[in-house]
Amino acid sequence: MMQRTPTLWIWTDISRSLNPEKAIPLSFDLANLTAFDTNPLSQSSLLDEHSVQSIARDATQLLVNQLLSLPRTRSLEGAYIQLPAPTTPLPREKPVQPNPRSILTLVTQTQTSDEMGVVRQEEGYFQNQDTEYSL
Repeated sequence: MMQRTPTLWIWTDISRSLNPEKAIPLSFDLANLTAFDTNPLSQSSLLDEHSVQSIARDATQLLVNQLLSLPRTRSLEGAYIQLPAPTTPLPREKPVQPNPRSILTLVTQTQTSDEMGVVRQEEGYFQNQDTEYSL
């Protein structure tokens, strides 16, 4: 004969997984869909894949709970959530420094134009000894 699991135990487990509790509350940036968990991790929990998945699932569930607490707008296409303004600046994909090759090309062009006698007159015009060139 097979034993049945009590219904109360299953409901308690589900409600705990829907509202996980953390010692230190998470901080959220809902515009970037991120949750920041500053709770300390033990070395043993990092080695166990199941515990890492459990920590990630709890953080994801808390993020989804925060998103579902925002006001919703319904339309014919579906329900929409208006996200707040971002609070965390994201890093750039490309570096801010100019490409060293473009600097070298600019220096070479300047040196070549000096050797040819090209003088910058006004914005958009170069003057050689005999003719004017428009950019």
